[in-house]
Amino acid sequence: MRANSVRIVGGIQLFLYLMAGFLFLLSFYQLLLAIDESLQESKYAIGVLRAMGMRKGQVTNLTVTEALANIIAATTIGFILGRFLSVVAMSVLTNLLEMPIDTSLNLGELLVLISISIFTVYLGTKISVTILNKKKITAILKGD
Repeated sequence: MRANSVRIVGGIQLFLYLMAGFLFLLSFYQLLLAIDESLQESKYAIGVLRAMGMRKGQVTNLTVTEALANIIAATTIGFILGRFLSVVAMSVLTNLLEMPIDTSLNLGELLVLISISIFTVYLGTKISVTILNKKKITAILKGD
């Protein structure tokens, strides 16, 4: 009986890890699309700032800082909601299997995921703004 329940929990754990990996890749792709779309929407504002005399480096720093602030806020809110929902789901699952609840948190994995998301936002924003900075101010203001 015990070996059977351990095997079931191992299978569920494997499924959850696979699901987490798939969702991470999906969110990674969606994050890159959101960065690109956000910069496309603010292209005119970036052109105006450059026309007013902001240097390319200042525009890059401003855009990267804004993107990092957004991702840190989103990560914090997502972590709080995800933690709450995972504890609820885990309590239901462990009650069904009549096993003790383990709500321990793997801080190493959490820090790796947060670091990867911050790096992705930084890199994606920096690349997109660098491409945008190569255009002339008039081309940006025209919408080209």
